[in-house]
Amino acid sequence: MRPGRVVPPSSGRGSAAAIVASPTPEVPDYHRAMVEPSERPDVRVEAFHLADFVHPSESPLAGRPGLVMGYAVCHPDGVLLFDTGIGLGNSEITAWLHARIERLPGLLIGRGIRPEDVQAIANSHLHFDHCGQNLAFPDRPIYAQADEYEATRTNDYTIPEWVDFPGAHFELIRGEHELMPRVRLVPTPGHTPGHQSLLIDAAVGRIAIVGQAVYTRAEWDGSDEPDDSGLHGAWNAVAYRSSRNLLRDFEPDLVLFGHDR
Repeated sequence: MRPGRVVPPSSGRGSAAAIVASPTPEVPDYHRAMVEPSERPDVRVEAFHLADFVHPSESPLAGRPGLVMGYAVCHPDGVLLFDTGIGLGNSEITAWLHARIERLPGLLIGRGIRPEDVQAIANSHLHFDHCGQNLAFPDRPIYAQADEYEATRTNDYTIPEWVDFPGAHFELIRGEHELMPRVRLVPTPGHTPGHQSLLIDAAVGRIAIVGQAVYTRAEWDGSDEPDDSGLHGAWNAVAYRSSRNLLRDFEPDLVLFGHDR
């Protein structure tokens, strides 16, 4: 894994001072045409249904069911997790969302992936329903955009103990960042200040794991209806539209979402 700027492990709300832009790796530009098939690694992406919940009363989708997805990228260079779902042990969150939460380590084992083989985590963003089980994988690097980590310093942004926990080891980046050959984080702000998505040029084609940069498959296909789109609740609607357009410009063969199948 290519390092960003390291924030040492913390048992509390540590500082993210002196963060710098990650170095530009010598890799092909992901904004160009897809690389030749012979140059793409054999990558498998496993999708995990991590939780079911009911949208709370303050949500535009109040009362409707929702789901939380996470992904394991099985690459020749190792296993990368992208989003880890809602954490366990917080009765207030569980009751508020009427949540049924699955334990990610057990789901990994069920797919033949040993939790100890996970080399790193990347979070689309640090809301509690996307980073909540990071702490099940201590001492792995956690890749996040610097702006996103800074946002967690504000009140009511997330569950602090699911971000900063003993063994949390953040590698903070600004901009695009290659994690493995043909596996790259791309900033897609809008839903949050530091949202990021994952692009994979695999042997089977280009895969985009978009987190909450695009809320549903219907939105990806063009719907801006409030039931389908995250635009209406975005931190910055202009940035959200721009990031959504950027992801479409990549022309992925497969798109995977944080809250849809």
